Amino acid sequence: MAIAHRTAHDGLRASIVIGWSQCLFFQELSLESRISGVADPRHLTYCYANLEQLRVYNVPPETTVDSAGIVERYFLQPLPKLPNGYPNGWMSAKDLTVLFNAGQFAKGDVLEVGPWLGRSTTAISAGLRQREADGATPLKYDTIDFGITSAEEWVERFDEPFRLGKDKGRVAEAVYHPGGTIAVLIQNLKSNDLLKYVTNITRGDFLDSPIAREYGLIFCDATHDDKEIHRHLPRLAELAAPGCVLVFDDVITEERADLVCGYLNVSDRFMTRTVYPERKTRCKLLVVETKS
Repeated sequence: MAIAHRTAHDGLRASIVIGWSQCLFFQELSLESRISGVADPRHLTYCYANLEQLRVYNVPPETTVDSAGIVERYFLQPLPKLPNGYPNGWMSAKDLTVLFNAGQFAKGDVLEVGPWLGRSTTAISAGLRQREADGATPLKYDTIDFGITSAEEWVERFDEPFRLGKDKGRVAEAVYHPGGTIAVLIQNLKSNDLLKYVTNITRGDFLDSPIAREYGLIFCDATHDDKEIHRHLPRLAELAAPGCVLVFDDVITEERADLVCGYLNVSDRFMTRTVYPERKTRCKLLVVETKS
């Protein structure tokens, strides 16, 4: 399904901005009582995704992105299998599906705050790749992360001890990898041939970054508590274009969703935890559509 005019790929390169000055070029019972915006709840079914054998929300095959309700829109297409899978991380296949669809149907440039090792970035960039394959004009995709390279930097940035056994040692492995977590992010994107869909990978604090453009899609993994929400939302609101879709990780209560949305001109919203309330599903995204 073409969603924009077809253009030739313009050979976007990915860049890493170190300290804002130096640029290096690289390359998931019935749900009908819990879901808003579904055209006909009788069509709600389950299907099993190949990835991790987790059940994923399914929609009628005739549904398009324009006719879908807000929940349907973000589960419209299944999460694709990739040659090297999705990098280690804490995001469920269902939430990755949301990001993949958000990327595929993005209406403007994309910003990600807190990509870590690229699990979410892989889903978004896979969506952007499919978007281009469907004939859309390429979009710019900027990411910003602390890019931790040492235990000392971890303590300074997150104000918590650095534990070698965290996540079965995977965190320490990434931090102590040559080049730190940014290097692992790049390696993970390259392994699935997705790095070329990322325009900038920036190392540093989001609030100090030099970005100035408006975005049609923003994913933020830096709203873990009230303090982070108050710190980051004013700037995110400034960067959100009219009609922007913003997706936030680790927002699972209405109170915190209200806090986030208090900064935005909200048209509609939902939480994946409401769609999939069982704790084992590990769904924890807040999706916000703003007014055009």
